[in-house]
Amino acid sequence: MRELIFKNLTSNDHKKRDIRVQEIIQKDDLVARTERRSIYFVRKKTHIETTEDLKTFTSDPGQIHDSDKKHFFILKEHNSSNGRDMILCKVRGTMHVVVGDDIFTITFFHTYKIDMMDLSVATDKKIGF
Repeated sequence: MRELIFKNLTSNDHKKRDIRVQEIIQKDDLVARTERRSIYFVRKKTHIETTEDLKTFTSDPGQIHDSDKKHFFILKEHNSSNGRDMILCKVRGTMHVVVGDDIFTITFFHTYKIDMMDLSVATDKKIGF
């Protein structure tokens, strides 16, 4: 059995986008679920009219905050009592995108999650984890 779910959600003001792809595969007593999720927020829009405005934007230390630095997390979990393994990777950061005369400051969150369960060991035989 194989199941694929795709969701693409955009807010009404187009400042937030949430993209999610989930796949569930079952073969014999092994069930694997992978989920990829990307969330983007337009935090700020700066209009650049002259090259002087661009120089001011790039040299302003207030444009880069500690929260703008990229963060990377990995979590691994093994539970032998219910036969479940899980790996979770998260990346968070900020990027600047230039479109015409505008610079958009975009914050992003990327998540990749893998769940695996051995149904022959599991006490709770639900596939939905």
